[in-house]
Amino acid sequence: TVMGYSSSITYISIYVVMNLGIFACIFSMKRDGKYCENLNDLSGISKHHPILSISLLVFLFSLAGIPPLAGFFAKLYIFIAVIESKMYTLAIIGLLSTVISAFYYLRIIKIIYFDEIKNPFDKKNNFEITSTVFLSCTILVLFFLYPSILNNIVNILSIN
Repeated sequence: TVMGYSSSITYISIYVVMNLGIFACIFSMKRDGKYCENLNDLSGISKHHPILSISLLVFLFSLAGIPPLAGFFAKLYIFIAVIESKMYTLAIIGLLSTVISAFYYLRIIKIIYFDEIKNPFDKKNNFEITSTVFLSCTILVLFFLYPSILNNIVNILSIN
């Protein structure tokens, strides 16, 4: 349906923003000039890198579909389109996979905020990474105030 197409495009657009932010955070995780990419490297970074940890919190909550972030609305639009198309089995599978993935995202948040810090990351980041993180966070947080902007663009594109 048209709603299915527009919901998919909205979800993909928001998903791109979430992943840009997550990968920008990963690129800012350097220790002695070397990139860190293990989950254990995130342990306790909230104490020394509060901006990075808050940004990761926003991205992970949005990926998990926690309201009022944009990831919640993206998943909501998809589920509404699926239910309106009477694809109940697909909706149940989608909800189950959302719950399972939320468990893994919340596990990462636990590591960031509640585990003991091992070694802090380098404080120096470049402007491109910082601006990407800031812009992505802003879009995800403020989407619930103005969801019609993206929805109108998607609806215009799906009609044509």
